[in-house]
Amino acid sequence: ATAIAAQKEKDRIAWLDYSIAKGDWSTALSYAVSMEEEKKVKDAEEAAAEAARQEWMKYYAEQGDYKSAMALAVEEKDAVYIEECKDKARVAKINEYKEKGKYAMAKKYATAAEAAAIDSEVETKAEANRKEWIDYYTKVSDYDQAKALCISGEEEEALDQAFDQKRRDYLQQQLEKGKYAVAKQYAISEDEMTMIDQYEEAQTENSRKEWLQHYIDTHDFANAAAYVVSDEELEALKAAKEAYLEHCRVTWRDYYTSVGDYDGAVKYVVSNDELTNLEGKFEAMRKEHFNHYLEQRNYKGAASMAVTNEEVAQIRAARAAP
Repeated sequence: ATAIAAQKEKDRIAWLDYSIAKGDWSTALSYAVSMEEEKKVKDAEEAAAEAARQEWMKYYAEQGDYKSAMALAVEEKDAVYIEECKDKARVAKINEYKEKGKYAMAKKYATAAEAAAIDSEVETKAEANRKEWIDYYTKVSDYDQAKALCISGEEEEALDQAFDQKRRDYLQQQLEKGKYAVAKQYAISEDEMTMIDQYEEAQTENSRKEWLQHYIDTHDFANAAAYVVSDEELEALKAAKEAYLEHCRVTWRDYYTSVGDYDGAVKYVVSNDELTNLEGKFEAMRKEHFNHYLEQRNYKGAASMAVTNEEVAQIRAARAAP
């Protein structure tokens, strides 16, 4: 009986705690058997009610339902919390409208100090935007649009300098492309016109000299002559032509000599010294061939090379030798 009674008591306490945890206050009170347990139930009920009040108050405040939130406020800190939520929501609205560029709407939610800061921000952005457009119109060479955005003499002067630099840069580009007529359209002074003429003359002269040298290097002396403009160049052209012809003569002379063609080689001889030297080379070649045939017992070949009685005797002696 004692064990049964103890189990019942244990079950009662368990149901009491369960009912409290579930918020079933009437059931919980039905399991209370002492003033302490009844107080425990009442305290738990009050704590749960307070937690629910704070939870709902915060929910209404965060949702912007400040009237409902204030209706649940019972302490000064509750009112402070609600005011903080209102201020956060107000600042969030300001930022939302600022991001959309709706500064007038943002100012409706702003304090005097915040409104002044918004005005300053608007001015800063407008100024930055103005300068960006000046830079853009300068880049695309729209002088009128860029100048319309200038607000000071200093800016107009800087703009004029920037456009003049663009003009000079473009003029130089046309010069480098050889478009001298186009370059002159962008010249605004006699000095610039003179500079263009000098540049054109220099480039024309350089081109002439390059073509002259090209035709000399490729041995096209007829075309090279068309680019000669001075006695010095004419003499240099003649010297180059003579040097080339002399080179060709010597090359062919040496070629015919190397292949043993005396008749071909002698056509390119122009002096007695060269003729003597050529005959000496061919005589040495003849003797070399004579000796070679003789050593090989090619007497017919040796006889074709023999020109003296001594050489004929050498052939006979060689034939008679065992």
